[in-house]
Amino acid sequence: MKSLILSIALFVGFSAPAFADAVLTSINTKSPDYVIIKNTGSSEINLGGYKLVEDDASWTIPGGTKLAAGNSLKVYCFSKKKAAAEGRAFAKSQSGKSGVLVSIEFGISSGEKIELKSKFGKTVSVIRG
Repeated sequence: MKSLILSIALFVGFSAPAFADAVLTSINTKSPDYVIIKNTGSSEINLGGYKLVEDDASWTIPGGTKLAAGNSLKVYCFSKKKAAAEGRAFAKSQSGKSGVLVSIEFGISSGEKIELKSKFGKTVSVIRG
């Protein structure tokens, strides 16, 4: 019985996803708004399918977005009100730059809570503006 419990514990331990290593480390509420996601782990994380969530909106990180160990990703956030002009123009200017993504789903206000959720819906990090 003890060996069965140990086997299950080892299996669960080794199969645990690395999303705990994705951490929101910084937030900026002055235009342009952004959050920084850092990989604090020792191996690459695939952030595709993760979500940034605020009060009434969310944005899904595009598939194939990978973050190497120790590296950071800056996600600029523009509200839908700015999407047609400032947000889309900024996104175009950042196209192809390493370590930068642009969301045009929500802006960030002072005091607002932003959550990073795994592709399984688990909150892995929270930060306030």
